[in-house]
Parts: sequence; structure tokens; C-alpha cells
Amino acid sequence: MMLAAPALRELVNKGYDQNDALRLLTLNPATIMQRDDRYGKLATGMDANFLVATGVPAIDITNVEDIKAVYFQGKKVVSRELWKNS
Repeated sequence: MMLAAPALRELVNKGYDQNDALRLLTLNPATIMQRDDRYGKLATGMDANFLVATGVPAIDITNVEDIKAVYFQGKKVVSRELWKNS
């Protein structure tokens, strides 16, 4: 998301809804590259790398503690729940 962050912030600053801005940077490029059968959205059977956090990822997450889970290729690889009781 490091590359997407400035673009997301700029689109939101220009008045785009956060969901529309994210779509412009995910689904639209996948569609243009004719890879939207595999990438660009969260759905069963799609390849997905994403994180779950408080706030809007790449726009207002400045503290890694806000990240609650990380998914890579559709599988959860990091979960803050694992460390809560440590």
C-alpha cells in the first residue's frame, strides 16, 4: 500500500468517496489488464492481499497497532488476537 497511499489520499482530497477511490486503484486496473477474474476485489476464489484495521488503510493509519489482521493470497497470516494474551 505504500505506493497506493498518496494516490488514495489525493483522490479523497479531490472529493472521491473512500470506496470509489479504492476501486479506482484496485478493480479498475485489474479490469483494464483483463485480470478482474482473479484480482481487484474481495470475493470467494479471488487472489487477495489486504489488511484489516481501524481507520482507512493507506489514508489514515499511522500506528501499526491499528492493524488487526493481514491476509496474503486470501489466507490470514497475521492476527493481533494471537498477541492479546501474550
